Amino acid sequence: MRATHVSVLRLLAISLILTACKGSDSTTGTNSNNNQNNTTTCTTTKYTATVNGTAWCAVSTAANYYAAQQQVVITGSGLISTVAWNITLSVSSITAAGTYNLKSLAPLRFSLVSNSNGASYSSNNTGGSGTITFTTFTTTHVVGTFTITAPVTSGGTGTATVAGGSFDVTLTPG
Repeated sequence: MRATHVSVLRLLAISLILTACKGSDSTTGTNSNNNQNNTTTCTTTKYTATVNGTAWCAVSTAANYYAAQQQVVITGSGLISTVAWNITLSVSSITAAGTYNLKSLAPLRFSLVSNSNGASYSSNNTGGSGTITFTTFTTTHVVGTFTITAPVTSGGTGTATVAGGSFDVTLTPG
């Protein structure tokens, strides 16, 4: 079981590295969260959610399709107050629109939530869960929704709860 856990972590790292190195679907949304009113204005972003009860939108997004694994990876970064939050969705063995579990080792399907305070959370942890629904799926464009319950992996405590997530992104070949 330990070897499987290490392999999953390696795959997570590889997915994140590949996502960071490949094309992106940039957004022009603005995130005006601040400590006084804690509100977010996301006017044109294509990747949004509520993280632990607070609105979040990605102001930077990378979205890729890896044909060999039939894998979609979407990563976005945005601020909540003064803390940057990153949300990564990774779904392999996907060939059609539908709803997929975000807690699977075979095929590998997961979500990863992290922040600039050094905390990381994963839906593949014990007690984690999540789903992603693709309402539109092609190898170049996806539209859908997601939810995540991700227990801490490192650097923090508790669970990251992501609700009301949505995306509409163009995929770059990986």
